[in-house]
Amino acid sequence: MDINEKAPGPSGRRPARRRDGGGQVLVLYLAIAVVVAVLAWPWLAPRLGSFPGSLLSWIGDGGSVGAPRPATLDERMDMVEAALAPLAMRIAEADRRLAMLEANPRTAGEDPRKEAAGVSADPEQMSWMAAEIATLKGDLEIVRKLAADEGGATKLSGAVEKAEAAFRRIAERRDRAPLFLAALGQLREAVDRGSPYPAQMKAAMILAEKGTADKLAPLVMGSATGIVTRVGLAESFRVTAAAARKLDVPADSGWVPPNIRRWLGGAVLIRRTEGGEEGLDGILNSTSRLLAGGDLAGAAALLRRAEGPSLAAIQPWLEAAELRLSADAALSELSAMAMTVASSRDE
Repeated sequence: MDINEKAPGPSGRRPARRRDGGGQVLVLYLAIAVVVAVLAWPWLAPRLGSFPGSLLSWIGDGGSVGAPRPATLDERMDMVEAALAPLAMRIAEADRRLAMLEANPRTAGEDPRKEAAGVSADPEQMSWMAAEIATLKGDLEIVRKLAADEGGATKLSGAVEKAEAAFRRIAERRDRAPLFLAALGQLREAVDRGSPYPAQMKAAMILAEKGTADKLAPLVMGSATGIVTRVGLAESFRVTAAAARKLDVPADSGWVPPNIRRWLGGAVLIRRTEGGEEGLDGILNSTSRLLAGGDLAGAAALLRRAEGPSLAAIQPWLEAAELRLSADAALSELSAMAMTVASSRDE
């Protein structure tokens, strides 16, 4: 036995042939080529106009990912023109047939032998022809009116754009309503606490609509310093009432101190037929009772009847009360409007 020959294995089988990695590399190249083709399809599609439409549509459907994009304005105009193509063909046919009908009488007049032969047209066919001509004339008149307007396509495009803008505004308004309602909630919390609210006010102004931003004007005045709460107004009214009574003391009141004079006046009970108290003391006492019951609007309305020197002490408190009432009314109205818009999102 030659020394170069290899001895067979103990089982008598040949050793297995070694496989190279050529097949795996080929599969990898094919996968990379497919991925590159899919990614480059948007760039290649306009440059492959000579390919058949079915092949391009099959490739486009296979390479597109996600939902189809909405048609643009140019595409919609192309669809409108395609829909008007049959009408244009009918108009051309109508013009041809009208020309033939106009030529027939002239031909008949030029050839009197046909009239002598007694050739007459079918009445049913003539009536059908007249109805068809009337229909075609109506269609032709409509198209001619549209064609006479040089800016018809521009007007149509502008109308479509206006409609799309209106739909976008409605959708944006519905989407911003919950955010505006949340901003109003934070603004109301700050106003109820009596603390400054510049950040909350800025957020509300950004999210508010054009017509709604004007309703936030009562809240702008107190954004830097805050608005006095209802409890604070009720507590500060005691000081205001005392200052108003001091200013209301007449010059010829004599030597009797004001507190003793008020005590003497309260010791005498006078039943009045109208059921109301008179003078500054009556107004201040009624205002105190209304504030104790939580009726700030009624207290402010009653206090506006005060006159005389005491008005200088009452006016600052009255302005603070009116600002509080205006702020509460504006927040309530804006919250109701925002909730109405937000509730219509699913309609």
